[in-house]
Amino acid sequence: MNRIEIILSTYNGERYIKEQLDSIIRSSFKNWHIRVSDDCSTDSSPDIVRSYIPKFGGRLNHFRLKKNTGGAGIPRNKGITLARGEYIMFIDSDDMITETALEENLKLAREYNSDVLYRTLYYKLSADGTAKELASVPKYKPGDETVID
Repeated sequence: MNRIEIILSTYNGERYIKEQLDSIIRSSFKNWHIRVSDDCSTDSSPDIVRSYIPKFGGRLNHFRLKKNTGGAGIPRNKGITLARGEYIMFIDSDDMITETALEENLKLAREYNSDVLYRTLYYKLSADGTAKELASVPKYKPGDETVID
């Protein structure tokens, strides 16, 4: 199966959610399903997400929590209970993915037979969204047995 379930937690993400959803549509890996977990947004982000449902051809589900939880944990956990794929990927509404991010993550998970994959590599955009710089935030020191660079 190798389907990746993308769980996108959002709260008032109207500023970025279109770019996020567009980045997923452009993905070179196509065996995915996205579940948008809305933590009671008060802006137009729920409407934006619903407007994308036809573009995703049945691979986008949007659900709204009954009460704002104040964090990403509960919305993500709700997404996990609904997930049906082999792998789960968490993203937030202000994150974008590269065209190859899904297949790169899947390749690494398979190569190392990983239960969990945590990537610290990201692209940082300027405020106007034009300048990109490759950045990495080291979370573990070299030689840590639990981490493979």
